[in-house]
Amino acid sequence: MGLVFALQPDLRKSSVDELIIRSSKKRFSLGGSFVFGAALLGTMYLAASPLFKVLWNEGNFFDQFLAAFFYAPIILYPFLTLLCWFFEEVLRFKKNPDGSFDVEAYEKFLSFRWKKRKAAAVSLSQLSIENWKGSRNVAALDAQASHNATSYATRYATRYATKGHWILKLHPTPTTELHLERRAKREEIELLKAQIESFFGKISHN
Repeated sequence: MGLVFALQPDLRKSSVDELIIRSSKKRFSLGGSFVFGAALLGTMYLAASPLFKVLWNEGNFFDQFLAAFFYAPIILYPFLTLLCWFFEEVLRFKKNPDGSFDVEAYEKFLSFRWKKRKAAAVSLSQLSIENWKGSRNVAALDAQASHNATSYATRYATRYATKGHWILKLHPTPTTELHLERRAKREEIELLKAQIESFFGKISHN
């Protein structure tokens, strides 16, 4: 869900020495759209329920597939609504008296928490932005592997290669790292990093 709901500082729940970052409130409006979609599909189902019952009870495999294809969103939309409204990612930066920070990150649904990550006595300088490219576009790889590479092939490879995700990482030690947030656009990750640094009065020169 990290790529769906961006993390944003929650200044109302933050304090002078603690910054709370939570999933974007846009998830509430998205959940509302699922409610509207479920109500619309439910109304359509009530109007056409005799036909769907015939398709399911007396139809062949294709007819049953059509009926199931219509039933699935009606069942799935309420679940997606609850997920949007009650799923949340949380990131906490707490400043210690010596100037270091304790960092805690987790995901939760209602009161259930998982994917907990913690780091103690770290500094903001240990934050970094890195790119994870993952798998690349096959057409781009073919263009780059061409023995007769041309300027067109190079432009084609650059244009259609998968850029991957930009990740905000914390490096508590040289050999360990914590993934705090990931976005498709680098500027969104840079904004979050700048907000964290600005909250604690640190000006970044990177």
